[in-house]
Amino acid sequence: MTFRHHRTPFVVLLALSFAVSGLAQEQPAGGRGQGGRGAGPQGRGLGQPPRDTAPGRSVNAGTAVVSGMLMVAGTGQPARHARVTLNGTEGGGARTATTDEFGRFIFSALPAGRYILNATKPGHVGVTYGQTLPGRPGTPIELAEGGKFSATLELPRGGVITGTVVDEYGDATAGIPVRVLRYVTQGGRRTLQQSGNGSTTDDRGVYRVFGLQPGEYVVSAVPRNPAPAIDMGRLQAPVQLEMIRSEAGASPDGLARLEALQALQGQMLQGQILLQGVGSDGEGHTTGYAPVYYPGTPSAAQAGSIPLGVGEERPSVDFQLQRVPMARVEGTVVTSGDIAAQGVQLVLTDAGQAGGAGLPVQTARADAQGRFRITNVPPGNYRLVARATAAGAVQGTPGPQGGRGGRGNVVPSDAIRLWGLVDVPVDGRDLTELLVTLQPGLSISGRVAFEATSQTAPADSSRVRVTLSPVDQPSPGA
Repeated sequence: MTFRHHRTPFVVLLALSFAVSGLAQEQPAGGRGQGGRGAGPQGRGLGQPPRDTAPGRSVNAGTAVVSGMLMVAGTGQPARHARVTLNGTEGGGARTATTDEFGRFIFSALPAGRYILNATKPGHVGVTYGQTLPGRPGTPIELAEGGKFSATLELPRGGVITGTVVDEYGDATAGIPVRVLRYVTQGGRRTLQQSGNGSTTDDRGVYRVFGLQPGEYVVSAVPRNPAPAIDMGRLQAPVQLEMIRSEAGASPDGLARLEALQALQGQMLQGQILLQGVGSDGEGHTTGYAPVYYPGTPSAAQAGSIPLGVGEERPSVDFQLQRVPMARVEGTVVTSGDIAAQGVQLVLTDAGQAGGAGLPVQTARADAQGRFRITNVPPGNYRLVARATAAGAVQGTPGPQGGRGGRGNVVPSDAIRLWGLVDVPVDGRDLTELLVTLQPGLSISGRVAFEATSQTAPADSSRVRVTLSPVDQPSPGA
């Protein structure tokens, strides 16, 4: 493979993925191959197993058959009412089936080709035929015209992480979202990726996340910070008292003061005044709960990892929330040179968490003057990234279909992309004068060439996808 780039060189990771005939496309814990436990098309003489239903895409009819049994690993019991999917690797479509009370399934009338067989069930780890470990690629099934293939798959129970979330006083906290992140390697980098469906604490403060793959995990509680209740009557009392005094004065100054107080009262009634620090720490500083990682740190980079085996349950992964000062981060986005920006979007992430999918972020949009504001930022070291396009690049014309089916605003592929980055340390005090300077992004191009290999190169190069990732971005836990 040859690759060239233009303009300023820099070091990147280049991830290349493409669809090649014969490569497995699916991932999720292994099968026993053909002739597993005698689960052929007729099963064990207990009648016909359920056939495939509700096909995804149309599948050409043929005479081949794939059948088998799905068992719960380590129990000897059938995995009843599980979903089994058969995907053609060469564009042959997909079919699905549901196992019966004996764990049996069958796909019939299949054309010759290569297929990926996988199975899933809530609370279990998905499996693919031919896997050696959960999460690894499986082995394609080769089917000739009229061929018959039988396999027995074992479906492991998913792992469980459970614990309790309490507040700073040790009281149980209900309704706190809890997320589980698993360490994965992507492009040679170790990063965190959200796993499972998460959980929310009950009235006892207890959460439970299940159906997890074996691996190494980080767990975080992400408390919500509702706006404090405001007693508007109490706040307006001093204003009303001053109004009475101004009316009694009956002087020009008193009347002017009365008008100003009346305007102030109207604004308060309409909720147009930003009341900062009301009901906070008593010293004018807004406080709130920051996201916390087990065993009790606000940074994913300092979080403790939790190893989890197949079907293992890890109890007592507990958190205690802490109230911390919350800051306001605001500033202005400007451009270099004569380029004007539009559609400026900003993302604030923990500097030690960059690149982790599922990690908390805060976003904002800049107004027409380039001003932006992000509120409720807990203490920490952050990275603020701004992205935009050069003015005039966004077209408001309908898409190719026109009418209501059009795409609305469209950014041409050759539009000038702008970006800016600034590190933001936050210690609980408001930051109001940040300056983010946008500059044009680099243009990188090249050519992909396929050299001698045991795999067949794709006939259509437009199916090749090139991904560019920075290598100097810190990963959680690094």
